[in-house]
Amino acid sequence: GGGGGGGVQSQDQVGHTCLQVLRLHGNAGIGRKGALMLASFLKHSAPYMPLTRVDLRWTTPTDDGVASIADAVQYCPLLLDVDVGGNDLDARTEALLSERLTVLAQNLSLIHI
Repeated sequence: GGGGGGGVQSQDQVGHTCLQVLRLHGNAGIGRKGALMLASFLKHSAPYMPLTRVDLRWTTPTDDGVASIADAVQYCPLLLDVDVGGNDLDARTEALLSERLTVLAQNLSLIHI
């Protein structure tokens, strides 16, 4: 018999079997600080996960938190759906988010603000 396939997986192999959908909706305590942490997480972890959907409805991420998340989307090539509805964002942030998501995530099929 051969020395079959068990054992240790590389980070690349492990990463592609994890997070696809991130549903944080309704967690009002996330706020600005949580949104900035999420943006950092996306920037550093996206190459190792097939994230396709981010749901941040009703999480009070603030305008600059959402802008940071929009910047981080460039690291999520498989992202198809971003939902930040119910967060009382100003018109400037909504326009910025829509512009950045459209430019940075070319696969995006749905943006809900």
